[in-house]
Amino acid sequence: MNSNIKQLLNEIDNDNQIVEEAMMDQPTNNILIIVGTGHRINRYPEGQGSKAVPQFDDAEVQAMREAFAKRIIDANEEYDEVIYFNGHAHGFDTASRQIAEKVLGEDNVKSRHPNYYTPGRNAWEVIGKKAGFWRNHRMLEEAQKLAAKKGAQIECLAWIAKDEFSGSKHCAQAAIKKNIKTVC
Repeated sequence: MNSNIKQLLNEIDNDNQIVEEAMMDQPTNNILIIVGTGHRINRYPEGQGSKAVPQFDDAEVQAMREAFAKRIIDANEEYDEVIYFNGHAHGFDTASRQIAEKVLGEDNVKSRHPNYYTPGRNAWEVIGKKAGFWRNHRMLEEAQKLAAKKGAQIECLAWIAKDEFSGSKHCAQAAIKKNIKTVC
């Protein structure tokens, strides 16, 4: 494993390091907006959740974390600014958010729970069981608007999907329909 990635993941696991935010003197058009959403890494605890969730083993989880850390580090070195949108769910959304915050700084990470798009109302009650999928579309649209405003590039990240209805798989399919570059 790349020593930079190992160090990054150890800092997150230990959570004892202070994150220094990189400050940009002047904005440029060399900007990348990444949209990624995931799914639970482990099964719901007994009696919780609406359905069984396939279990990822430790090696799969570590491989996902390493791949994501590499993509974020590479993007941060290649672009003047990188902004990351994630789905704010437990599991890989949380793991990717922690990595992105360490590399990009908290201001460049936008976590979007479905309730973010239904202020004052519970999205699950308003929209129903499809609130997570609906949120993925809203994140992609929000990223597209920001990309147009900033003159930025946009991409969607897709991850291992063991579940037919995974957030990662759905977000990638929605991105393809919106002509957004999808990276696996």
